[in-house]
Amino acid sequence: STWGMTFHVGGVPFEDCRISHEEFGKLKAEGKFLMGSLPVLEIDGEQLCQSTAIATYAAKVGNAGLYPSDPLQAAKVDMFMQTLEELMGALAPFMREKDEEKKKAIAEEWVTVTCKRYMGALDSVAAKSGSDFAVGSALTVVDIALMNMAATLGSGRLPHLPATLFDAYPALKAAGAAAAADARIQAYLAK
Repeated sequence: STWGMTFHVGGVPFEDCRISHEEFGKLKAEGKFLMGSLPVLEIDGEQLCQSTAIATYAAKVGNAGLYPSDPLQAAKVDMFMQTLEELMGALAPFMREKDEEKKKAIAEEWVTVTCKRYMGALDSVAAKSGSDFAVGSALTVVDIALMNMAATLGSGRLPHLPATLFDAYPALKAAGAAAAADARIQAYLAK
């Protein structure tokens, strides 16, 4: 997960508790999750929900500079993270669809319309960073998120979605590759 890697890279100790589908259903029915979903980060008895919020929090509290102190660069990180969340959220109908022809049509529209719009815009911003990173000249939580997205889409496990999707967005592909090359990320993935 992006947030798990971000905690690790930032040197922030955390406990990654995985639960079964059955246990999740039981705990959800008992109202144990603020928004009725996972992931949930619990800090001093308070719950923080939503993957992007947790990843951004992890980037801010860590000591690796994964969230910029400069307000404009920080806003760019937020823009990327929120856009990636929206982009992946647009895949929800694809994930739920059972009919393969409908699934194929959803995937085609996502790639040719949604990705072209959002990833094209983000790619142009990342290309202006002057580095292999999406924002600025050092690794941020955005690069980790891009690496994870590229790995998911490039895995070939999602039918009708091209494993080569990131090839059309070279600056985003470079940012994900820069994250994947980071020794701290490699150590986390080796666990």
